[in-house]
Parts: sequence; C-alpha cells; structure tokens
Amino acid sequence: MVLGYGLSRMKKLMKGLVVVGSLALVFGSLGSCIPLAAGAAGGYFMHKEGYRFQSPVKKGEKPAPRAEMVVPEG
Repeated sequence: MVLGYGLSRMKKLMKGLVVVGSLALVFGSLGSCIPLAAGAAGGYFMHKEGYRFQSPVKKGEKPAPRAEMVVPEG
C-alpha cells in the first residue's frame, strides 16, 4: 500500500494526472498561437490594401501588382 492506495489505484491516478497535465500543456500553448495567427492575417490584409507598418501607421501608395505565376499547359 502506498499512501493508503492500492498499487493498481495509484497507477490509475498517475495515468489520469499525466493525461490532464498533457492536455493543459497543449491548450496552454494554443492560447498564444491563436492571437499570433490573427495578427499575422490582419497584417497581411492591411499590407494588401496599401498600409505600411511605420510610426504612425498610415496608408501609402497602392503597391505595384504582383506578377502572377504562369503554369505552362502540356
């Protein structure tokens, strides 16, 4: 007996703690990725509309259109 628990019950308890701890780590790390991805997407669309990141942020000239990639047929 360990701390008043049987060995099989102690194994179950440890397995549960490992699962809960792993889930907490995964969801905790995702909590910082989501705002980062949202900021990156917002920055991409602002850049596409002609905004440039400087101090202060303002709208400048419209950027030159990008050359489209042409895929040869055949």
